[in-house]
Amino acid sequence: MENREFAIKEFLQNRFEQNSFINFVEPMFPSIDKNADIPGDNLESGLFKPYGIATINRTDILIAGFETDDVERKSIEKEAIKEYFYRHGDIYVNGILMAVYSESKDLWKLVFAELNTGERASLITFKGSFTLGPSVPVRTATEQLSSLLQGVDSIDTLKRAFSIQPLHDKFYKEYRKFFNELLDHIKKNPENERFISDLSSRGYSLESFVQKLLGQLLVLYFIQKKGWLGVPVDQPYGSGDHQFLTTIFNRALQEGKNYYEAYLKVLFYDTLNNLRDQTTPDYSEVFDCKIPFLNGGLFEPMYDYRNITLHISNDIFQEIFNVLNTYNFTVEESSSTDSEVAVDPEMLGKIFENLMSERERKKS
Repeated sequence: MENREFAIKEFLQNRFEQNSFINFVEPMFPSIDKNADIPGDNLESGLFKPYGIATINRTDILIAGFETDDVERKSIEKEAIKEYFYRHGDIYVNGILMAVYSESKDLWKLVFAELNTGERASLITFKGSFTLGPSVPVRTATEQLSSLLQGVDSIDTLKRAFSIQPLHDKFYKEYRKFFNELLDHIKKNPENERFISDLSSRGYSLESFVQKLLGQLLVLYFIQKKGWLGVPVDQPYGSGDHQFLTTIFNRALQEGKNYYEAYLKVLFYDTLNNLRDQTTPDYSEVFDCKIPFLNGGLFEPMYDYRNITLHISNDIFQEIFNVLNTYNFTVEESSSTDSEVAVDPEMLGKIFENLMSERERKKS
């Protein structure tokens, strides 16, 4: 099993290759009819390539590839599926397992959609996808798709593997662990008594500060995903460092500095929360790059950060980044029936709600 999981991870974290895709899919199904009379088609946004029909308990799954230059667009797979079955109204299957890829790009997607081909107006009843490739963390995809190693015995097996709910549950458990560890770490250090007292004098609890700190980090994961952090002065937004938080963490380690005090609070309170020089309002001298001003209160300080030192060890942040860097983040929100299986802003909101509810239950 471990060897097979390793092979799956290798497949998922590399560029798309057709033979590897077929080798990945074949063990899942009792049989795949590669000679099924399913035509390919040159669709508006790419080339649709059927590989065969897999049958499980009288349920037919179309195995296909879709080559397109528009692979990064969120709706591309849905548009391709709808266009193909609109053009080929005589094809009736219960689902489609499809690779969406480009010959010129490393990024690709693996998509499963449950279909109601008898009702074209509501063709897609469920769709889940994973974004894959050399630059994308594939931990979640590996874990969830490994569940298919024993074979697919129903369409529900595929839906569970492509569902966002297992990711939500796992990510919440890890977030809660971070919350409790960070809370205890700050609380148990006697050097933080002045910080905690200052928080309290302003009407804030330590719990609310820790929750906000973790929320700030997670929001910045979405922002760095868009390439908006660490942007070179002469480059546009979108071209920044997609690992900016880890980059400055490694800088702190190399310089023998405390990450929070030397860089993170400067990033939060003096940079993201403040417009800088009027001629270059988004340039940061500390980080020597463009960083946007984010209005809205998330990065407003809850304590006298200029005069009070908050002691948080680098080890805590190392542990947090070691876990967060294994997850794929997306700025696109998902639903229970249409999702990219990645951490999204809606999931972040649910995590905060769950944690607050859990804390309230403990109080009562």
